[in-house]
Amino acid sequence: MTSPDSRIITETACETPVRDRRLKFNVLNIILGAFTTLFVVTRLIYKQFFSASQRLRRDDWTIAATLIVGVAGIATMMFGLTSHGMGQDVWGVSPSDVRTFAIYFYVMEMLYVVLIGLVKLTLNFFYLDIFPGSTMRRI
Repeated sequence: MTSPDSRIITETACETPVRDRRLKFNVLNIILGAFTTLFVVTRLIYKQFFSASQRLRRDDWTIAATLIVGVAGIATMMFGLTSHGMGQDVWGVSPSDVRTFAIYFYVMEMLYVVLIGLVKLTLNFFYLDIFPGSTMRRI
C-alpha cells in the first residue's frame, strides 16, 4: 500500500490529468438547495396566509431557521470547499488550498451538526402539534 504523499508525487510526475468534478457538485447543490427553498417557502406562505389558523407555529419557525443554516451550508460548500479542492484529485490541489479546505470543512461540520439538530427539533415540534393528547406526548 502506498502512502498518500507517494501517490501525489507519482501522479504529478506521470502528469496524470486532474479530474475536476466541481461543476457537477455545485450544480447539484444549487438544484437541491433551490428545490428545498421553494418547498419551505411555499409551506410557510401557505401556513401564514391560506391555512385555517393563518399563523406560523414552532415547527414553521424552526424549519425557517433550518433553511437559513442550510443556505449558509450551501454557500460554504460552493465558495469554500469546491473553490479549494472539493471535487478535484488531491494531486491537483496546492498545499495552501488543502489547509484552507480543512478550515472550511471544519466550518461545514459545525453547520451540519446545527442543521441536523434543527431538523430533528422541527420534526419533534411537528409531532407535538399533530398529536395533542397527553398520552401520545408521554409516549
